[in-house]
Amino acid sequence: EYLFGLTDRSHLYAGDTELAPNVSSFAVCDDFLLITTHSHTCRCLQLSTLTLKGLQLALSSDGGQNDETLRRVERGSRIVTVVPQDTRVILQMPRGNLETIHHRALVLAQLRKWLDSLRFREAFECMRKLRINLNLIYDHNPKVCMDLRGKVCSSSQQTLSMFCGES
Repeated sequence: EYLFGLTDRSHLYAGDTELAPNVSSFAVCDDFLLITTHSHTCRCLQLSTLTLKGLQLALSSDGGQNDETLRRVERGSRIVTVVPQDTRVILQMPRGNLETIHHRALVLAQLRKWLDSLRFREAFECMRKLRINLNLIYDHNPKVCMDLRGKVCSSSQQTLSMFCGES
């Protein structure tokens, strides 16, 4: 466990170790550290999978095109809160208005939990609402999906049509 802090000069620390400069806000929720930077990005990192050195390295990298931990945000955005056990992040914009985003790293972590616990309806509804390709249900664990295909597709004809339509 670490104590995270942000200095008035925008440096993020974990204990005595500087993790990153250029940080405008941060929040810790469940197993994730979320930060916004002065370069207009929001980074979401899973704490259980990274050491302090890993956090420093991840926060210093620019991230690739398909990096699920990185998201562009409006200039001057700050994290207000992260909704626990959910995928919503509330940001305050420079003009004072609040906006809700669903950070991809949080969404994918939540989907993995639902799919691992065989809660296909919740996963399906979330994926449909956030326009995530439904093939993820199969790709996450093909054997389980095939063994339980009746449960996966039992909700309605429309659900089955949507699921098969993206295949």
